[in-house]
Amino acid sequence: GFICGRNLLLKSSDGGQSWQNNFLPGNHNRLFFSGNNIGYICSDSGRVYKTSNGGANWILQNTNTIRDLTSIKFINAQTGIVTGKDRTFMKTTNGGSTWINAAGFIWQIDLLDCKMIDESIFYLSGTDSYILKTTNGGLNWAEYTRGMANPLFTIDFINSNTGFATGCCGMFMKTTNSGVNWNDNNYLSLGFSFRSMQFVSSAKGFLAGDNGMIYRTTNGGLWWDSTVTGTDQILYSLFMVNETTAWAVGNYG
Repeated sequence: GFICGRNLLLKSSDGGQSWQNNFLPGNHNRLFFSGNNIGYICSDSGRVYKTSNGGANWILQNTNTIRDLTSIKFINAQTGIVTGKDRTFMKTTNGGSTWINAAGFIWQIDLLDCKMIDESIFYLSGTDSYILKTTNGGLNWAEYTRGMANPLFTIDFINSNTGFATGCCGMFMKTTNSGVNWNDNNYLSLGFSFRSMQFVSSAKGFLAGDNGMIYRTTNGGLWWDSTVTGTDQILYSLFMVNETTAWAVGNYG
């Protein structure tokens, strides 16, 4: 397993019993592995790192941007997308060798997370409660916004129809028709923000965020309960290995 942070990359080869601390310059925001050996990290100042040998070495890629990058996802070994500040959205179709600016929209927002359904359908979430969708690989975009200043830090889908977005102040939105409409009348927390979300099945998913919050659903987001974490630090990321094992990381290590 891997954890990225400010100027460091942690690696464990024994299920988290011990971690090797490697220096890697940059304020790293997200990492994603498209296979056992191939992985990517997005960072500040337009930096994307790639490994082809399971994290033994990381090579800086040329992205042709200096914007801070916030999220990176791949649908297969070749096709991936990355989001960033100041409406930055880029796409690769050759495993990160080249990145193309695919931000074919005019909204001056920071893009904070992305979700790939297939090689053509992507969802983006960002500031000002924006959700953007493309069905042709980024050539055209449909928009949804609640018109509020709240940033949506994370977005996820459990199938091609049903998805969720959440972020500042616990605002939680759901769609059951592939993003055409969003039910945006729910606030799951009292002013605290959710920073990360993952569903491991159509029924079971988790949210993590401020004040050590981790919320859980076992019925596809209809109801949520909170779990005891023993910390009040911000949890920036969580990852579900399977339905019973998960990791969450946050402030102060």
